[in-house]
Amino acid sequence: MVISLLLYKKGKTDFVRKVVLALVTEAEKRYGNGTGDLKYNHVVERIYEVLPWILRVLYSKEQLDKMIEDAVEYLKRYLAEGKDLVGHEG
Repeated sequence: MVISLLLYKKGKTDFVRKVVLALVTEAEKRYGNGTGDLKYNHVVERIYEVLPWILRVLYSKEQLDKMIEDAVEYLKRYLAEGKDLVGHEG
């Protein structure tokens, strides 16, 4: 059973990362610059709303925090390239 859960978790990591990135992007669009704590709280709240319960159980808060940090860094690099949140060159 434990091995099955670990394999399931491993197979869903990319999915969870994509969900987190989408939520970070959503928060950035909604709240804009200078609202880091507000955006973080929004993302965490939404993660627990949209992820299936099994994934919420399998990923620790620390793992989700790391995914949020990674998504924020990715989004910063993306926007620094002159792109906007719709994906067009600015």
